[in-house]
Amino acid sequence: MTLGIVVIDDHEIFRRGLIQLLNQTEWAEVLADADNLVDGIELIKKLRPDILLLDLYINHDKKSFEAIPKIKAISPDTNVILLTVSDNEKDVFEASQYKVDGYLLKSTPFSKLEDSIQNIWKGDVLISDSLGSTLFKGLQNKYNSQSLSLREREILALIKKGMTNKDIASALFISENTVKIHVSNILKKMGVHKRTEML
Repeated sequence: MTLGIVVIDDHEIFRRGLIQLLNQTEWAEVLADADNLVDGIELIKKLRPDILLLDLYINHDKKSFEAIPKIKAISPDTNVILLTVSDNEKDVFEASQYKVDGYLLKSTPFSKLEDSIQNIWKGDVLISDSLGSTLFKGLQNKYNSQSLSLREREILALIKKGMTNKDIASALFISENTVKIHVSNILKKMGVHKRTEML
Protein backbone atom coordinates (compact mmCIF):
# COMPACT_ATOMS: atom_id res chain seq x y z
CA MET A 1 0.00 0.00 0.00
CA THR A 2 1.20 3.49 -0.85
CA LEU A 3 0.95 6.06 1.93
CA GLY A 4 -0.24 9.54 0.98
CA ILE A 5 1.92 12.20 2.63
CA VAL A 6 1.62 15.96 3.06
CA VAL A 7 4.71 17.94 4.09
CA ILE A 8 4.45 21.31 5.87
CA ASP A 9 7.83 22.95 6.35
CA ASP A 10 8.96 26.53 5.74
CA HIS A 11 12.51 25.54 4.74
CA GLU A 12 12.23 25.08 1.00
CA ILE A 13 15.51 23.27 0.39
CA PHE A 14 14.83 20.73 3.14
CA ARG A 15 11.20 20.30 2.03
CA ARG A 16 12.10 19.74 -1.62
CA GLY A 17 14.87 17.29 -0.75
CA LEU A 18 12.60 15.31 1.56
CA ILE A 19 9.84 15.16 -1.05
CA GLN A 20 12.29 13.87 -3.64
CA LEU A 21 13.55 11.13 -1.32
CA LEU A 22 10.03 10.06 -0.33
CA ASN A 23 8.80 9.95 -3.91
CA GLN A 24 11.67 7.64 -4.85
CA THR A 25 10.40 4.98 -2.43
CA GLU A 26 7.88 2.28 -3.29
CA TRP A 27 5.70 2.92 -0.25
CA ALA A 28 5.19 6.71 -0.23
CA GLU A 29 3.67 9.39 -2.41
CA VAL A 30 3.86 13.05 -1.45
CA LEU A 31 0.42 14.40 -2.34
CA ALA A 32 1.22 18.06 -1.66
CA ASP A 33 3.37 20.41 0.38
CA ALA A 34 3.12 23.85 1.94
CA ASP A 35 5.40 26.35 3.62
CA ASN A 36 2.81 27.61 6.12
CA LEU A 37 0.03 26.28 8.35
CA VAL A 38 -2.89 28.07 6.67
CA ASP A 39 -2.22 26.54 3.25
CA GLY A 40 -1.22 23.24 4.85
CA ILE A 41 -4.51 22.89 6.74
CA GLU A 42 -6.43 23.55 3.51
CA LEU A 43 -4.46 20.74 1.84
CA ILE A 44 -5.28 18.39 4.72
CA LYS A 45 -9.00 19.22 4.41
CA LYS A 46 -8.88 18.39 0.71
CA LEU A 47 -6.54 15.40 0.66
CA ARG A 48 -6.94 13.66 4.07
CA PRO A 49 -3.41 12.20 3.91
CA ASP A 50 -2.25 9.11 5.77
CA ILE A 51 0.77 10.99 7.11
CA LEU A 52 1.50 14.64 7.85
CA LEU A 53 5.16 15.58 8.26
CA LEU A 54 5.03 18.87 10.14
CA ASP A 55 7.89 21.16 11.10
CA LEU A 56 7.70 22.25 14.75
CA TYR A 57 8.73 25.86 14.14
CA ILE A 58 6.86 27.43 11.23
CA ASN A 59 8.16 30.82 10.08
CA HIS A 60 11.08 30.56 12.53
CA ASP A 61 9.40 31.33 15.86
CA LYS A 62 5.79 30.17 15.67
CA LYS A 63 5.26 26.65 17.03
CA SER A 64 2.84 24.43 15.14
CA PHE A 65 1.40 22.85 18.30
CA GLU A 66 -1.77 24.94 18.26
CA ALA A 67 -2.67 23.60 14.80
CA ILE A 68 -2.56 19.93 15.83
CA PRO A 69 -6.03 19.69 17.45
CA LYS A 70 -7.51 21.40 14.37
CA ILE A 71 -5.69 19.01 12.05
CA LYS A 72 -6.87 15.99 14.06
CA ALA A 73 -10.46 17.31 13.99
CA ILE A 74 -10.35 17.79 10.21
CA SER A 75 -8.69 14.47 9.43
CA PRO A 76 -8.74 12.08 12.42
CA ASP A 77 -7.00 9.27 10.55
CA THR A 78 -3.99 11.38 9.59
CA ASN A 79 -0.88 10.50 11.59
CA VAL A 80 0.84 13.74 12.63
CA ILE A 81 4.62 13.47 12.82
CA LEU A 82 6.69 16.42 13.97
CA LEU A 83 9.91 16.52 11.98
CA THR A 84 12.17 19.09 13.61
CA VAL A 85 15.67 20.13 14.62
CA SER A 86 14.54 20.78 18.20
CA ASP A 87 15.70 18.38 20.87
CA ASN A 88 14.57 20.84 23.55
CA GLU A 89 13.08 19.08 26.57
CA LYS A 90 10.09 21.46 26.76
CA ASP A 91 9.27 20.97 23.08
CA VAL A 92 9.41 17.18 23.39
CA PHE A 93 7.25 17.20 26.51
CA GLU A 94 4.74 19.64 24.99
CA ALA A 95 4.47 17.44 21.90
CA SER A 96 3.51 14.52 24.15
CA GLN A 97 0.70 16.65 25.59
CA TYR A 98 -0.65 17.32 22.09
CA LYS A 99 -0.64 13.56 21.39
CA VAL A 100 1.39 13.70 18.20
CA ASP A 101 2.03 10.31 16.61
CA GLY A 102 5.75 10.89 16.24
CA TYR A 103 8.54 13.31 17.11
CA LEU A 104 11.52 12.80 14.83
CA LEU A 105 14.67 14.83 14.38
CA LYS A 106 15.65 16.12 10.96
CA SER A 107 19.10 14.62 11.53
CA THR A 108 17.54 11.12 11.40
CA PRO A 109 19.08 9.04 8.57
CA PHE A 110 16.54 8.61 5.77
CA SER A 111 16.46 4.79 6.09
CA LYS A 112 15.56 5.18 9.78
CA LEU A 113 13.01 7.86 8.92
CA GLU A 114 11.35 5.49 6.44
CA ASP A 115 11.05 2.76 9.08
CA SER A 116 9.73 5.21 11.66
CA ILE A 117 7.04 6.64 9.36
CA GLN A 118 5.82 3.18 8.38
CA ASN A 119 5.78 1.97 11.99
CA ILE A 120 3.85 5.06 13.09
CA TRP A 121 1.30 4.42 10.33
CA LYS A 122 0.92 0.87 11.71
CA GLY A 123 0.04 2.28 15.13
CA ASP A 124 3.29 2.91 16.97
CA VAL A 125 4.00 6.23 18.66
CA LEU A 126 7.66 7.04 18.19
CA ILE A 127 10.28 9.61 19.08
CA SER A 128 13.85 9.70 17.85
CA ASP A 129 16.02 7.32 19.88
CA SER A 130 18.18 10.13 21.24
CA LEU A 131 15.12 11.90 22.71
CA GLY A 132 14.00 9.10 25.03
CA SER A 133 16.04 10.34 27.98
CA THR A 134 14.93 13.92 27.30
CA LEU A 135 11.24 13.01 27.50
CA PHE A 136 11.81 10.83 30.55
CA LYS A 137 13.61 13.68 32.31
CA GLY A 138 10.74 16.06 31.55
CA LEU A 139 8.16 13.62 32.90
CA GLN A 140 10.30 12.97 35.95
CA ASN A 141 10.67 16.69 36.69
CA LYS A 142 6.94 17.27 36.31
CA TYR A 143 6.11 14.35 38.61
CA ASN A 144 8.68 15.35 41.20
CA SER A 145 7.59 19.01 41.21
CA GLN A 146 4.10 17.91 42.28
CA SER A 147 5.53 16.99 45.71
CA LEU A 148 6.69 20.56 46.35
CA SER A 149 5.10 22.74 49.00
CA LEU A 150 3.24 25.88 47.98
CA ARG A 151 6.21 28.08 48.94
CA GLU A 152 8.62 25.81 47.05
CA ARG A 153 6.41 26.04 43.95
CA GLU A 154 6.42 29.84 44.24
CA ILE A 155 10.21 29.84 44.41
CA LEU A 156 10.52 27.37 41.53
CA ALA A 157 8.31 29.63 39.37
CA LEU A 158 10.57 32.59 40.14
CA ILE A 159 13.70 30.55 39.40
CA LYS A 160 12.21 29.68 36.00
CA LYS A 161 11.82 33.41 35.37
CA GLY A 162 15.58 33.77 35.84
CA MET A 163 15.50 35.41 39.26
CA THR A 164 18.45 35.11 41.66
CA ASN A 165 18.11 34.07 45.30
CA LYS A 166 18.48 37.72 46.29
CA ASP A 167 15.70 38.77 43.88
CA ILE A 168 13.43 35.98 45.16
CA ALA A 169 14.07 36.95 48.79
CA SER A 170 13.12 40.54 48.00
CA ALA A 171 10.00 39.55 46.04
CA LEU A 172 8.72 37.18 48.76
CA PHE A 173 9.84 39.27 51.76
CA ILE A 174 11.97 36.46 53.20
CA SER A 175 15.69 36.18 53.90
CA GLU A 176 18.15 35.05 51.25
CA ASN A 177 19.22 32.22 53.56
CA THR A 178 15.60 30.97 53.69
CA VAL A 179 15.51 31.00 49.88
CA LYS A 180 18.72 28.94 49.80
CA ILE A 181 17.15 26.34 52.11
CA HIS A 182 14.05 26.15 49.90
CA VAL A 183 16.17 25.84 46.74
CA SER A 184 18.13 23.00 48.34
CA ASN A 185 14.87 21.21 49.21
CA ILE A 186 13.52 21.73 45.67
CA LEU A 187 16.67 20.22 44.17
CA LYS A 188 16.34 17.14 46.40
CA LYS A 189 12.62 16.65 45.69
CA MET A 190 13.09 17.03 41.95
CA GLY A 191 16.04 14.68 41.93
CA VAL A 192 18.38 17.16 40.25
CA HIS A 193 21.74 18.57 41.25
CA LYS A 194 21.92 21.98 39.59
CA ARG A 195 19.65 24.99 39.47
CA THR A 196 19.67 24.93 35.65
CA GLU A 197 18.17 21.42 35.68
CA MET A 198 14.99 22.82 37.25
CA LEU A 199 14.24 24.93 34.18
